[in-house]
Amino acid sequence: MTSWFRSQATTGSGSFTRATPNRSAKTTYNRLQSPEGLVWIAEALGVNPILLQMVVNDSAAVPSRSRCAFLRKELPWSMIAELAQRRLREGPQ
Repeated sequence: MTSWFRSQATTGSGSFTRATPNRSAKTTYNRLQSPEGLVWIAEALGVNPILLQMVVNDSAAVPSRSRCAFLRKELPWSMIAELAQRRLREGPQ
């Protein structure tokens, strides 16, 4: 996952070439096709553990091809960005 995030700031390679590097955290979050990665980000930023567990449990009933979209609907960028900003203001915990 680290290499995928790192590659977003480049023009990519092979069939993943893009005209300009992606420097948007929102775009990167919305492009991530890893349900586990989306959950990890939410957990690392401090999403309410009860909410997160409910979302994870509910996502198990969603077809795997739609799971990332489901998770992003329940854990939207606005929530993730707010938690990230709060973490920056408060510093490491």
